[in-house]
Formats: sequence, structure tokens, C-alpha cells
Amino acid sequence: MTHGRSRSWAARYLYNPRATGSTRVRDGAPTRPHRVWHDDLVPASSAPIPARGSRALSARPRRVLAIAMLLMLVPLATGCLRVRASITISPDDLVSGEIVAAAKPKTSKDIGPQLDSNNVAFGQKVAVSNYDSDGYVGSQAVFSDLTFAELPQLANMNSDAAGVSLSLRRNGNLVILEGRVDLTSLTDPDADVVLTVAFPGPVTSTNGDRIEPEVVQWKLKPGVVSTMTAQARYTDPNTRSFTGAGIWLGIASFTAAGVVALLAWLGRDRSPRFTASGDQPPS
Repeated sequence: MTHGRSRSWAARYLYNPRATGSTRVRDGAPTRPHRVWHDDLVPASSAPIPARGSRALSARPRRVLAIAMLLMLVPLATGCLRVRASITISPDDLVSGEIVAAAKPKTSKDIGPQLDSNNVAFGQKVAVSNYDSDGYVGSQAVFSDLTFAELPQLANMNSDAAGVSLSLRRNGNLVILEGRVDLTSLTDPDADVVLTVAFPGPVTSTNGDRIEPEVVQWKLKPGVVSTMTAQARYTDPNTRSFTGAGIWLGIASFTAAGVVALLAWLGRDRSPRFTASGDQPPS
């Protein structure tokens, strides 16, 4: 136990030996005890004030915890996403292509975004495989011979694609593409989201980048809603089939007429004709 000088109040009395009992007098008159301020050596009853170094030690665990929490949040904020879709439209209005959905893994067990062909009615037209390239992991879907009506259903292969819509429709000899992608929930500025579409005829109008006369590409920005439009001109396959059928019908009709004419010529009467006696030539 240590001692230190401390100021305190204490009772001080003036004692008169002529006073009886416990009565105390002050200057010959009885008085009650009163308290005066004095300095004394008293034992230290409180804990010592911590030094500045100990305060720093107590603050250090809080800083370590804050840094650890920040490091846990960094992968969520900086994880890179890669979504690349490319489709090719045939002259018969059938759609083929592939979709890659991948991300940089946050842990060794992270397999990235997954596509499931069981979520579409035409699963036999889609082949899904694992994707692992350039530090990205996920899945890849290859599809072929989809109709215009089946194309929008590809978004059902992943629940996170609910904000994606893409459709194709025909108006005469024009094929019109319309799409919308909601990436407002994607905050990664390095996200790589690209859509490429190849038409069988020249593109007449689009809001994308025309990288070739028949190919359009959109690089979609994270954090916003993007729209995609394009129009391409090529012959309606139904009209083309009707024209082809008409041509073949004409050829068949001409051939049939030729056969009839040939049969008529081969079946002509070849017997000798008799003439009148006056018409006989002189002998």
C-alpha cells in the first residue's frame, strides 16, 4: 500500500480541561466540534490512473477488429463478374449461341454463377458445362436451333437473371431485336457484361456498336438499366419457301407439258395417205 498526501475534511476541537465530560469549549465557551480543511498522508484507495501507453493498448484490439471486418467486406465489394452472351440468327429464323456466366472466386470452394438447363422446357437444345478461364469460374451454356419464342426463356436458367429480357420478332422482311437489362444491383465497376448478335442480313438500325455490317455488340454498364434495339433486313423464310415452291411448281408444270407434247408427237398417225386418181403423177 502506498501513501500520498491528500486534502480532506476532519474534525478539530479546542479542548478546555475545565470542561466536564465530553463538553469542549472554544475560548472558554462550550462549542460543538467543527470541521476544518487539512493535509494528511492517507492511503491510496483508488486504482492508479492508466498511462497513455495502456490506453493505446486497449484501443489496438478495436482497430484490429475494424480492419478484419473491412477485409471481410472487400471481396464482396471488389469481386469481378463476367457475363458474355453471343447469339447467331440463321436465315430460317433459328437462334444458336452461347452464354458464359462467371466470377472471380471469393474462396477455394466458390464455383461461381451456375446455369441450369432443367429450368427451361427445351433442355435438350442446351448443353451446360463448367467454366474456368483467366481466374474466373462459373458455367457455360451452348444452345442451338431455338425459335424466337424460346429465346426469352434462357433467362430462366439463373435466378439472378430476373432483370434480363431479350426478344426477337419479325415484321415482313425485318427482324426486330428488343432487350432490357437491369444492372442497378451490380456495383462492381469492373464487371464485364457483353451481348453480341449476328444477323443473316445487314443491320439497318441499332443503338449498339455495329462491329460488322451484320453484327451488333452491346457493352452493358453496371449500376444502370440498359436497353438494346436492332433491326436487320433479310427475306422471310416463309415467303422464301413459298417462292421456292412456286418455282418448283412451275418447273414441274413445264416438264409435264413437255411430256404431254412428246407423247402426242410420238403417238401421231404415221399411216400412208390415199390420194385421188387424177392426182396421180404421170408414169
